[in-house]
Amino acid sequence: MIGHIIAVGCGGFVGSILRFGVNCVAARVSLLTGFPLATLTVNVIGSFLFGFFFEYFLIKEGVFPKNLDLFLFVGLLGGFTTFSSFSRDTHHLFIEGEAFVAFLNILLNFVLCIGAIFLGHLIGGAVK
Repeated sequence: MIGHIIAVGCGGFVGSILRFGVNCVAARVSLLTGFPLATLTVNVIGSFLFGFFFEYFLIKEGVFPKNLDLFLFVGLLGGFTTFSSFSRDTHHLFIEGEAFVAFLNILLNFVLCIGAIFLGHLIGGAVK
């Protein structure tokens, strides 16, 4: 059990740092456009990586060790993606009277993230 906690914690640590890095870069563009690009970026990348790693490790290798599952999916990608930030950004846009941008944010996050997970799945299966 302690190994599982360490796997999740280490993955979350790495994922959160990576998210912070993406946020720092994308925040500059967000300031220019008013669109929450940082959140969309990490959600799309995280969805792609989920699909890729799931297909690559589980399907191709036939085995997915529990600690790797916890590190990668619960920790790293859980710390990297930001659904709570997506919710906060969308709420803020509605409060500010930017309903069109809020709905665009919802649409792009759902469509691109679901598309990214399928793309990652396809590429993960083609790599090996």
